[in-house]
Amino acid sequence: MKNKIAHLSIAVLLSLASPTSKVMADEGKKTLDFTTSFIISPGYHDFVQSHYSSVSGIGGWFGVGAGMICNLNEQTTLTPGVDFLINAIQINYYSYYFNSSNTYTNTIFLPKVVMQYQFQPKSPSPFIEAELNYNLPSSELFNFKSGGIGCAGTLGYQFSGVLRLQAGYEYIPVKTGYANTGSVNMGGFVAKAGFSF
Repeated sequence: MKNKIAHLSIAVLLSLASPTSKVMADEGKKTLDFTTSFIISPGYHDFVQSHYSSVSGIGGWFGVGAGMICNLNEQTTLTPGVDFLINAIQINYYSYYFNSSNTYTNTIFLPKVVMQYQFQPKSPSPFIEAELNYNLPSSELFNFKSGGIGCAGTLGYQFSGVLRLQAGYEYIPVKTGYANTGSVNMGGFVAKAGFSF
């Protein structure tokens, strides 16, 4: 009888310990994360048009990113990472004697920290995401410099596999180098697709 009680006690203790061990393992888990994004930027569009009358390719930015997802608990993650944003603009020059056009490239490196809360412990599930970032811009045409810390907020949906989709708004303050222009928001309305492995 004592042996049966001992065996039953051990079984109960193991059943209680197993979920705890799983949660602790999940909390310590780290996952590689990759994103692609597209930003429609009214601020960037208006800034370029205010200085050049005949220009194309000023709709926004295309981006790719990578990070390391750190699970804080079953529904919350913290992801340090970096995005790389790029666009190209074509400026047309007209005069009485000749017409010409030149293409210039702009880039932004965007180190970031992202916190995500998933509404359900298991996928598929909707989620909300908040981001703090710092931009490192470069341009072949403008004298871009960082305008300080930016931020972003998105809503999204995590599918049962590795894919997630999200959309929201991103603020990326950039100093343009023009005396009469302060920081311009090079961010805007953003759509992202993410893949985690």
